[in-house]
Amino acid sequence: MTWQKSSFSSGDVPQSCIEVAAKGAGDGRLYLRESELPRPVLVTDRVRLAALLAAVRR
Repeated sequence: MTWQKSSFSSGDVPQSCIEVAAKGAGDGRLYLRESELPRPVLVTDRVRLAALLAAVRR
C-alpha cells in the first residue's frame, strides 16, 4: 500500500498530516492515518470521505 499526503505538508518544520492510501483491489476502500502516529488506520470510502470534507469546510 502506498501512502500519500498533501504537497501542502512539505516544508522545513515537521508537521502532523493525514495520509491516504487505497489498496489495488479496487474495492473502493480508503485508508487514513496520521503521519506522525501511523496507528490506528481508519477505513472509509470515497463517498463518506467526501461528506466529511464537505462538513469540515462549512
